[in-house]
This record gives sequence, C-alpha cells and structure tokens, in this order.
Amino acid sequence: MKPAARLEPEPELAAKADSKPKPLAVAPAKKHTVKTDRPVDDDDPREGPSPKSEAKASSAGSEANIDSFSLKDLRGLRKDYRRQPDESIISWLVRLWDAAGEATILDGTEARHLGSLSHDPVIDQEMMREASPCSLWIRVLGSVAERYLCADDLYMQQTPWKTIEQGIQRLREMAVAEMVFSDDINTRNPDLVSCTSVMWRKLIRLGPLEYASALAVMKREDMEETVLDMAKKLRAYADAVHGPTHARIAAVETRLQKLEDKIDENHKKLREEIREDLLQISAVQIRGSGSQRRRSPARERGYTPRAELWFFLRDCGENMNRWDGKSTAALAQRVEARENRVFWTVWIRWPGTSEPQKYEALVDTGAQCTLLPSRHVGEESVSIAGVTGGSQEFTLVEADVSLTGNEWKRHPIVTGPEAPCILGIDFLRNGYFKDPKGFRWAFGIAAVETEGVKQLNTLPGLSENPSAVGLLKVEEQQVPIATSIVHRRQYRTTRDAVIPIHKMIRELESQGVVSKTHSPFNSPIWPVRKSDGEWRLTVDYRALNEVTPPLSAAVPDMLELQYELESKAAKWYATIDIANAFFSIPLAAECRPQFAFTWRGVQYTWNRLPQGWKHSPTICHGLIQAALEKGEAPEHLQYIDDIIVWGNTAAEVFEKGKKIIQILLEAGFAIKKSKVKGPAHEIQFLGIKWQDGRRQIPTEVINKITAMSPPTNKKETQAFLGAIGFWRMHIPEYSQIVSPLYLVTRKKNDFHWGPEQQQAFAQIKQEIAHAVALGPVRTGPDVKNVLYSAAGNNGLSWSLWQKVPGETRGRPLGFWSRSYRGSEANYTPTEKEILAAYEGVQAASEVIGTETQLLLAPRLPVLGWMFKGEVPSTHHATDATWSKWIALITQRARMGKLNRPGILEIITNWPEGENFGLTDEEQEQVTRAEEAPPYNQLPAEETHYALFTDGSCRIVGMNRKWKAAVWSPTRQVAEATEGEGGSSQLAELKAVQLALDIAEREGWPRLYLYTDSWMVANALWGWLRRWKEANWQRGGKPIWAAKEWKDIATRVERLPVKVRHVDAHIPKSRANEEHRNNEQVDRAAKIEVSKIDLDWEHKESCS
Repeated sequence: MKPAARLEPEPELAAKADSKPKPLAVAPAKKHTVKTDRPVDDDDPREGPSPKSEAKASSAGSEANIDSFSLKDLRGLRKDYRRQPDESIISWLVRLWDAAGEATILDGTEARHLGSLSHDPVIDQEMMREASPCSLWIRVLGSVAERYLCADDLYMQQTPWKTIEQGIQRLREMAVAEMVFSDDINTRNPDLVSCTSVMWRKLIRLGPLEYASALAVMKREDMEETVLDMAKKLRAYADAVHGPTHARIAAVETRLQKLEDKIDENHKKLREEIREDLLQISAVQIRGSGSQRRRSPARERGYTPRAELWFFLRDCGENMNRWDGKSTAALAQRVEARENRVFWTVWIRWPGTSEPQKYEALVDTGAQCTLLPSRHVGEESVSIAGVTGGSQEFTLVEADVSLTGNEWKRHPIVTGPEAPCILGIDFLRNGYFKDPKGFRWAFGIAAVETEGVKQLNTLPGLSENPSAVGLLKVEEQQVPIATSIVHRRQYRTTRDAVIPIHKMIRELESQGVVSKTHSPFNSPIWPVRKSDGEWRLTVDYRALNEVTPPLSAAVPDMLELQYELESKAAKWYATIDIANAFFSIPLAAECRPQFAFTWRGVQYTWNRLPQGWKHSPTICHGLIQAALEKGEAPEHLQYIDDIIVWGNTAAEVFEKGKKIIQILLEAGFAIKKSKVKGPAHEIQFLGIKWQDGRRQIPTEVINKITAMSPPTNKKETQAFLGAIGFWRMHIPEYSQIVSPLYLVTRKKNDFHWGPEQQQAFAQIKQEIAHAVALGPVRTGPDVKNVLYSAAGNNGLSWSLWQKVPGETRGRPLGFWSRSYRGSEANYTPTEKEILAAYEGVQAASEVIGTETQLLLAPRLPVLGWMFKGEVPSTHHATDATWSKWIALITQRARMGKLNRPGILEIITNWPEGENFGLTDEEQEQVTRAEEAPPYNQLPAEETHYALFTDGSCRIVGMNRKWKAAVWSPTRQVAEATEGEGGSSQLAELKAVQLALDIAEREGWPRLYLYTDSWMVANALWGWLRRWKEANWQRGGKPIWAAKEWKDIATRVERLPVKVRHVDAHIPKSRANEEHRNNEQVDRAAKIEVSKIDLDWEHKESCS
C-alpha cells in the first residue's frame, strides 16, 4: 500500500496566496501530532475566536511544522466558515475562498470534528470522507460536485444586480460553478478562471440597462481574460461613471426628482378621485384595441406624471410592489422598455362564471406558462420564480380561453391576485393566430406559416356551426342487436355537465339525431369533457356491449398507422376531422330501442350511430373508407373520422385535402372549419406531433405530465401510468423505470408510496420532458438498420436506429422494454440476451418490414455461434423455443458491430479512447462463453471457490487513486489492494488478478468469478483469444492495459475460470444473495484502507 501523497500548492496559486493578507483562522501548513476524539459542540460556551490559529497565521512564513488544530481552533474555524441561514451554496463558496483559500489543511479526523459547515448533510458527509490531509477548499469543492449533478441544480442567483460590486460578486459565483462542474478548469482560484462569453452575456442580462452598452464592448472575444481581469475593468468603469462630473449631474437629478415627487404628493387626492370615476371594475384596464401595441405616455408628451406611468405599468400586469420607493425616472425607463412588446386581447371564462372577462396580455414566447390575475383559487399550488422579481405562490385553474371571444379552448391558467398578464408558449404553441392588423402568428418548432400558402379551412362548404351534424347518403344501417335486455338506471352526473348536456340533447332532438321513445332497454348517460373544454354526449353502454354479438373489426391498428406515416418523411401535412361522424350515420328502426337512455324523466333513443357502443368505431370507419374509395380519394391515412394527407409541397397537400373534403361533403358528412388544419410543416394527428416524418410528444402533453403531483392512491397511480404509457416508445428502458409504480397498483399490495416510487415518478417525468423524436423511417440500399438489445436483471430492452451516409449519428426509430414473464427470469444470461434479440427483431420488423436486413448488435458477444444453428447443452428454455429463436434471428438479421450505443443508451463503460468491438469476421469466430451459474444455484461445496470482484477510482488531492477488492461469501472476508494513477477499469483488472492470486495461492481446482463489469465479463468470455491471436494489438497499436490482459490470459489457461455478470444497484426489494455479495465487494472497493479488519489468512485458519 502506497502512502498518501501530501498536497503541494501550485506555484501560481502559492504566489497569489502570498500576495494577499491571510485570514486569522488559517493554518497554512501543519504537522499532525495532536489528535482529539471529542467532537465540537455547537453550544459549547467556550466557542470563540482562535488565538492559536492567529499565532499560526503570523508564523506561517518561518515555521514549517505546526501542531494540529485544537478543539478551540476548530470552533473558531467553524464560526468563521459556517454557511449563514439565508446564504446560497454558491455565495458561501465564494466567501469561503476569500476567507480560507487553500491554506486551511485538515485531515479526516479534524474534518469530522469541525462539524457541519454547509447545513447540507450530503456535502458535510462528503467533506469528512477523505482521511488524508488536504485543504478545506478542495474538500468543499469535491463535496459540492458530488451533491449536485450539474450547474443548473446548484442554486445560482438570477435576480438582477444593481451595483458594480454586486456584479463582480455574481461573476465570481459563476466562476466557482465552472470550477465545480467543468473538467477543463486547471486552477482552483475562482479569480483565475477564464471569463467566457456565456458568463459575460449572463452578467449583462442580469445587470442594469444603463450599463448594458458599456459592458457589451468591455470584453473582447479575441482575448482570453480571467475573472480577475474583468473585475478590474468593471471597477475602472465604476470609478469613471461615479466621478465628480457624474456626481454633480446626479445631484441635480436628485433635486428635480424630489421636487417632482412633492408635486405628485400634493395632487395625490385629486388624482385618486378622478381615477375612481374613470376606471371600470375589472382585473385590467383596457386601453384601445386589445391586440394593438400599447402607446407609452412618454410618446404623447415630453413630461409624463408619475401617476400616469404608475397606472400604465399596473395595467400591463406589473407587480407594483416592486416600484414602491423607486424614482419617476426608473418608472419612465420601464415604460419605454415595454413599448416594443406585443399585447393581445384575451377573454377568460373562469369556472363558475358565465360572462367572460377581458384582459390585455403580453405575448411572451419565453414564458413556459400562461399567467393572468384573478381571485379564483385552484387546487394545485404553483411556485413561479423570476416573474415578478422573486418567487411567488400561485394556483393552477382550468379555464376557457379565447382570443376572439367566440372560439373557446380549455387551458390551465396560473393565477392569483398579483399575477401578471402573460400569454405563454404553452398556449401559443397550440395553433395559428391572427391579430387585428391582419398579421398571422404561429409559435413552436417549424410552425411559421409561409406567406401565400392557401389553407384548407378557406374552402367553401365548411361549417362554422360548432354542433354541425351531417347525414350520410346511405341506407339505414342494420347493426347487431343485443341478445338480452339490458336496463341500467341513470346515475348522478357531474354538476358542470348538466346544463351543457341538456342543451345538447335538445339540439340533437331538433336535428333528428335522437328522439323520444319507450323501450325496455336503458343505459345511463356518461358525459365526457373534451380537450377543448366542450362536452361530448356519450352513454355508458358497457353492460349492453357484453350482450352484443361480435362484428369483424375493420379499424386499423394505431401503431401501424404511425409506422406508415413515419415512412413518408413528408415536408407538408394537412388533417381533416369529420364533425360528429357517428351522428351522421342513420340506424334502421328495429335496431334503435337497444340504445335507449333517460334524461330528466324522459326516455330517448338514438336514430343515428351512438358514441360509446363497441361497434360504432368499426361501422363508422368502414363507411367513411367506402365513401373515400368510391370518390377515388388521393393517398391518405384514415383512423375512423381522422384523416391526414401529406406531400413535398404545400400546393400538393392542398389539392389532396381539397379533393378529400369534396368527396366527404358530397357523401353527406359535415366538416367544421376549426377541424381542418394545414397545409403546415408541423401538425398533430392521433395525438402526436408530426414533422418531416418524425413523431414527437406535443408540448402540451409534456407540460401536463411534468406538472402532475405524486399519486396518493392506486387509482391516481394507474391514471398517471396511463398518461405516460402511450409514449413508452420514446423512453429507453421504460418498463424498468416504472416497475416500482406498477408494484403499488397490484391488487394484492397495499398502496405505499416510498422512496423507490418517488424516484421512479421523478425519473419518468424527466424522461418525458427530454424525450427524443422518433423517425423518419427511411429505405434504400445505403440505409443501415441497427438493433441494439440487452437483458438486465429486471427485464429486456432493445432499440432500433437508422443511419445513412453523411450522418454523424443515427436516428432512433423506437425504444422498447418489458419485464420478464413467467420462467424467463430463471434463464441463463445467454438465453436472456438471445430473448432480447428475438423480441427486438420482432418489434423492428413491424417498423421497417420483414424484408429489410437488420444489423444485430447485442450487448454480449455470444450470438456468433447461434448463426450456426447450435443449441447449448445447458439451458432452461425448451428446444422448441430455442429453434424458434434461431429461425427468426438468423432469417432476418446478421451480426453487426458490438456496443455502438446511440443517444440515451449506455450499454457499458469503456475506458476512454479504447474500442473493444470486434469486426464482422471476428464475430463469426467467437465461441460461446463459459458462464458461471447464478451464485444461489452453486452446489454448497462449490461456493468455496466463488469470489466477487470490483474496482473503483477517485481523485485524492491532486492524484488519482484506484482500489481493487475481492470478497469471499463463504468466509465473509475481503482482500484489497490499491495504487496511484489508472482508472476504475484498471482497478477491475487488478481485482481479477487478485482473485487469481488467491485461487492459485490456495490451490483451488477452479474459480467462479462474479463481476458487475461487462468489460471483464466480455473479455473473459471470448475477447482474450482474439487479442492473443492478434499479438495483443489492434490497428498496429497495443491494446489498452495489454500487460494486465496478458497476465490474466496466461493464468486463465492454467486455471479453469467461469464468469458471471452481476447487475449492480438494483432495489433492495429485489436483491438476492448474489446482489448482496456484490454490494459487499463494492463497499470493500470504496473504503479508505487497503485491508479489511479481518485478515484473510486468519479467517482461513479459522474456517
């Protein structure tokens, strides 16, 4: 075991440290001679300044060896360096650097006795982990890096800065964040960090407007300047701005301001009386046309009273609490800043109200949500940061929104009495808008409407009636009649639905869709609220459906339609949705009584095809399809009453859509203008956003899912899983992520929402928010279709990718995953990998067809022999199952290069710069790996020869250190070794060598090796032979760690070794004995000493 190296300051940093005065409670260097075991008590009455530390600081230049910190010293350090209650982590780090720098050197014991500095248990525990002496600054930086994954997770102040010194402080905070999270920073002094353009632009954006121009030209792009350099420039600029001339001008402005404020105060009562007479009682005063740009009072005359400026900003939705005590000049500056903003009139129909309320809202594509002021309170609380200068609590309310006052759309609104008036991108992305000046607006990816593109909704014959119903020109339809009478009483309906449903029934009766009747049948009404806020009249026909004879289904599979649309890769799209298509299909008189329902004591039945009956979609789809075929419609896709056309030009799509609309209108269907979209580059069809043949999750869906609160019962959990399950093809390893959520929905389990469920809930929402687009499906000889497959402890996963020449990375076509079924969990690792490949080939064939060749890239190199049609001698699956696997895989796929993962997929952890993949020719020669059985299946006498291995690496001070460990389950003892340099992969090899040392030393006849490293497993299963034949070289260069691999290969030839890969980091609820042993060796590889307390030989003699 090598001793820990003592840290030496970098020459440059040491020079910097010497050039500035050192804080009192600092020990630049010390000899660890005095130790104490008594922890520091926060309430110790003796806590106070540290005279000893002051003495140390004064003698730092002459004395090299100084005693350890006493308890009193540590109390003083803690008092000086402890994070304040309201202090952010990043501000605390800057203060800690200014106070201590790198001069305070502590060992592990002293760090523990120092106690809590950050008030964050994770950071504090990490600070105490390192046993060897190192600086407090290094300990803190490393701890913060372990605590936060990225700079966005670390709290960074986003509030504006006002003074130059505040700006410098903000810049230094950015520098510290760069030090923590960037691998390219070579200094530990934040003042010497390079000031990047991103940092500087962020600083300007948060600063006062009057500084923006000067700061923008202050930093030169062609020069690399440090934070210290830019701080000097900022202070020089501040001295120039606040010089004598500027002071005299500022004094005059101050006197004028006081005079102006006094005049305003004298006339305050008069203005209040006038204002009360003029203003209408509403949430926002509306001036002029709603969608026009506001005219600033500053434009109307040279001088604008403070009150008028104040009212203007208040009417714009500003939080006027921010402006209390601010000067009139500041208000005027804010008014000018708002002059170029676009405002639109918005009508809101709040819940429980019949009359809409009118607002004038800022069109802000940078806002992720829509905010409007009101007194309405929703059930869900929302915290908004940065909207009104800080963090405010609002609530989320579903309301009807309209930009015209006629067409309404149901949308969630963030509201509260102090909320600003903002139309966010969540609402704006939903469609196209036209302002009073005739300009057309569209928001979102590729949603800009090209000038001159004629839209399908301008065609004649389209209806503007929201309740439009057609009548198909066909004979009255004979439909299956129930085999027995079904009579169910009407249950209570939602109060909000009573009035709309009553009006709907009256209107449907006037249109001949329903009529009064007397029937022994009866089914309850089941109102359903649509996404636009309107109600759909459906009837609960579940009991009737059970006794209705079957009918051959003719509705296409939705997934197949998606695959087909992906293959089109069109530039333009248009969609057509038939209005009330079911209600347009007449029913034969003898079929009507079974559909009876009761409303307010009167029984009705349907004269047209009802919604909610199980055969309605099939009948409707078939009749629409027949009408389109009869009219010789152009190429299209149809799903019941939804139709989409596509093409490479807008004109082509327009002509196709026009033809289909004419066919449908002539057949007797009605089509609403609002239900015809396009031609457009981006469109929604079947609930999916389409663009260039790629399918994406719509933004409103992402917003809805990410805003969901954790479920509180099984029903809410099932609803959440239903919402995300439709998008599972966009999420790698979906089944494995959500498996803890499915556990709480099982009937035999009580609902318990624990840490595993919360982690899965948060992770799946994050995956939804960052889901990638899928497609398009491309064809041709140059297209490569690669299927990646893998089998883990909890299930199977596979993904399909396409790549064409010229692309740097492939495009995903889909991600699939599922858990093991039945006895599949008992399969050997080889069988699981082949099962994953088999399932992947089946799924891929549905996407790209059965004739297209697949390149198969499994995680393990054990499938080459499968193309020879061989079945292993030991297996759990039946011979028939193996034959099925071999037949499908060898027919539709060929072996590709291993382990070429795409985005979001981490197949294994390779050493940096090294490629262990085999060529196609090498793949054909790989023999089946020699696998060890699961540990719990080893005979008792064989467990004596089983060892678990692991390795780790971490940075200690300035050096990298690796550690390798071996664990014996039968003896319950570990042995470890460590060294400097290298990596965690090298440590894994050292662990294998250590296991071989033990087996050879004790004369074992065989060795069962259990590892969680795919690199080790793959190499021992087959790669070593290839590398040996190639003289341990690839491409004329030695392979990585050739010395260690040679040693392992030589020893494996003498000692029979069987290897098994163990899945690491699985939930404790699913861990078996094998996983628990792997956790033991994992802990042994990460502890601070190289030997476990129980000596291996001692244990051996006692066993």
